[in-house]
Amino acid sequence: MRRWAGAAYHLRARRVPAAALVAVLAALLARGTAVLAGSGSPLLPSALMAAAGLAAAAIGTTLGGADEELERSTPIRWWRVRLVHLGLAAALVGSVLSVAGSPVVVARDLAGAIGLAGLGCALLGAARSWVAVVPWLVIPPLVSRLGSAWYAGVVAWTVQPGHSTAAAGTAAALAALGAAVYVGYGARVRSRETF
Repeated sequence: MRRWAGAAYHLRARRVPAAALVAVLAALLARGTAVLAGSGSPLLPSALMAAAGLAAAAIGTTLGGADEELERSTPIRWWRVRLVHLGLAAALVGSVLSVAGSPVVVARDLAGAIGLAGLGCALLGAARSWVAVVPWLVIPPLVSRLGSAWYAGVVAWTVQPGHSTAAAGTAAALAALGAAVYVGYGARVRSRETF
């Protein structure tokens, strides 16, 4: 019983219930768009991208605690906790978002967005990790008009069709980089002078 109480405290301290609520609302938004606009609608890739981005931004805020220095002083192997936290968050949010559209596109968009959130958490801190995700919500719809050039699949990876290898490669690279940096280093420790 004690072990589960510690896990519950850990999840609450990391604001996981609020992030889960945001992920469910993002999935409902994307699913509502799919139902209203139809499965072949050009709005669906943007809705899936927005849902994955919102969920990843919410997950990013759960990747660090209130006092990272205090957490790092404990005799726990934090890389394992970080790896499990990131993996469970991706799996749970992916299962929630998969009702919104193509599981391949959802998995690709979510993996890349969570990688960006992990990278943002390691570089900017958990509270600001969303800053790394938001540009990928704004830029791809603007750049998607580039056509079928290889760089369009890389820059606009979130709005590409499920069979795009450039988009899958970009998402996999971002997921691997973000996960490796976050699991290895954790959330950035803010100095006391900055707010």
